[in-house]
Amino acid sequence: MLLTLISGSPDVDPEIKARALALRVLERCQWKWDEAFDLDDMPASNQVKQDCLREAREAMQLAKRHGFSNTALFENTLVTVKRPLGLPTKDDWNDVCAQAKSLELRDDLYFAVNFATSRVDRALNAGPDYVEIQAVLNDIAERYAALGEFGKLVVENVNRHWKPLLEQSNLKDTPQETAQSDGEVCSIQTLLTD
Repeated sequence: MLLTLISGSPDVDPEIKARALALRVLERCQWKWDEAFDLDDMPASNQVKQDCLREAREAMQLAKRHGFSNTALFENTLVTVKRPLGLPTKDDWNDVCAQAKSLELRDDLYFAVNFATSRVDRALNAGPDYVEIQAVLNDIAERYAALGEFGKLVVENVNRHWKPLLEQSNLKDTPQETAQSDGEVCSIQTLLTD
């Protein structure tokens, strides 16, 4: 509700408005690789998905119109929404990766977690690409560890959940949804949030 109020207010700073739009889109559904579910675990309606696409595009347009120094969050939001709609995402994903390289992660911790999860999700579902998964793990071990307590929590969760995924023989058979780790089933989207 607060994100809706912020994004709908004409007097809000454009950067805050764009960010509220993007966060509202990301939090409005559970975005899976090829489907979106509403907060009641039911498939999201086409209307909801189209509304999210419109809002993601609006956030990106605000970022471009006002010359934001980094648009990684907005690009990643577009990719997240376009993929379940079956729309092309390669160019958007390349933009996300280019923007993420120049971003000081401590400047956007929400994006830092979102991007790491998106990279692993993409590597598992578009391949699976074990080289990319290892690259994500290395990146987290190096870049995220320097982010204080936040980074320490990320690294601990990665070591507890993601590293065991690479060692599992059943990962190659079921990369898209879940894998067993320490007796619990871990969804890719929730690996950093438990």
